[in-house]
Amino acid sequence: MKKILFIVFVCVSIAGRSQLLNPIQFDTTRIDHELIFNAGADYFSTSIYRDFGSKLVFGGVITNDLKANTFGHHNSINRVGLDLQSEIEFRNYAVNLFGNEKWGYLIKAGYYTIGSAAYSKDLFGMAFYGNEAYLDTTAEFSGSTVKYMSFQKIGFGVISKSRKSSITLNLVNVSNAFTGEVTTGELKQNADGSLVELTLDGSFKSTQSTSFSAGIGAAIDFDFKLPFNWIQGRKAFLQFQLKNLGVAYMHQGMQQYSADSTYNYSGFTVDQLVNNQTLYGDDFSLTDSLQIDSKLVKNWVVLPTLFQAGKIIDEHYTGKLQSFFGVRLYPTMLYSPLVYAGANYRPFSWLDLGVSGSFGGFGGFRTGFYSSFKVKLFHVGIGTEDVIGWVSKRGLGQSLNLRLRCKF
Repeated sequence: MKKILFIVFVCVSIAGRSQLLNPIQFDTTRIDHELIFNAGADYFSTSIYRDFGSKLVFGGVITNDLKANTFGHHNSINRVGLDLQSEIEFRNYAVNLFGNEKWGYLIKAGYYTIGSAAYSKDLFGMAFYGNEAYLDTTAEFSGSTVKYMSFQKIGFGVISKSRKSSITLNLVNVSNAFTGEVTTGELKQNADGSLVELTLDGSFKSTQSTSFSAGIGAAIDFDFKLPFNWIQGRKAFLQFQLKNLGVAYMHQGMQQYSADSTYNYSGFTVDQLVNNQTLYGDDFSLTDSLQIDSKLVKNWVVLPTLFQAGKIIDEHYTGKLQSFFGVRLYPTMLYSPLVYAGANYRPFSWLDLGVSGSFGGFGGFRTGFYSSFKVKLFHVGIGTEDVIGWVSKRGLGQSLNLRLRCKF
């Protein structure tokens, strides 16, 4: 049982990074071409310390004290999330698309790995302490859920030369995906573990093929910028962004496992049930014993859509201090609405520095920092949404964002 729960928990932990909070430097200068590269790596949780998570995924000694401290920091239900993405975009303003001088075009490509999980404290305890810690009691797994998808896209879009607003149609390839949910899960044991009662109502679905393409679909990206009057009559800009709104058909199929039963066992421990197949002979099957239904399904899946709206930075503002703020949503993921706000300070015309605070998403409160440099035609920005995660082992995540822009 410990081995199975450990494998499940590792999958949850590494499948659980995000659209950048580094504010976009909105530039309305008329140019002919623009090349933009964005990359972000972010993981965050409500309960798993960074020191524990990094050793779990990358290797290292997890001491009893670290395990106990992390377990003690857990609530009844906890969340963890991962968002890795990189995207490159070429914009051509020199052409008059469709014969209209107001429109240019863009070509983009991107890679995304997004996952999230909600899990019970007892699931963590079973994974790292084993069933012995739950003798003569009941371990609760109800409400545990995991969602994960890795996909790529390539798209063509129309862009406004003045506002830099755009709409893009993308072809999407899904390379890997899985989703699972435990609606009801309980494990009851007597004092010596010889009597076990397992109540399980849940399902798990996963891609099985090792090929690059498990699913094909389409998605729309929408980026709209709206000017509005700000403090002292100054013009500012709101950005409304929708990314990866679409679906994909899993043509390779996904293996679906489902169970809805109560099982009773006696005369052996849970570890014997899982690890000692000689109790039942070479033909023993755990899925058959637990009456788990398995079938291959070919179905449509919804892509992890991002919505973000907020005030962005005006590159042409002559003052030194600007604010930015907004809200971010992943409606299909285990992601609470995230609100953020920050300040951008420009001590020199070629340098921007900023700080931010956010609450929500895969965890709770975070602080961020970024810097942005302009060198002739190049604009380079680097930052993090989680300062604490970089300076403290007791942080609950890590984040690194990179933005490169070249106009010519």
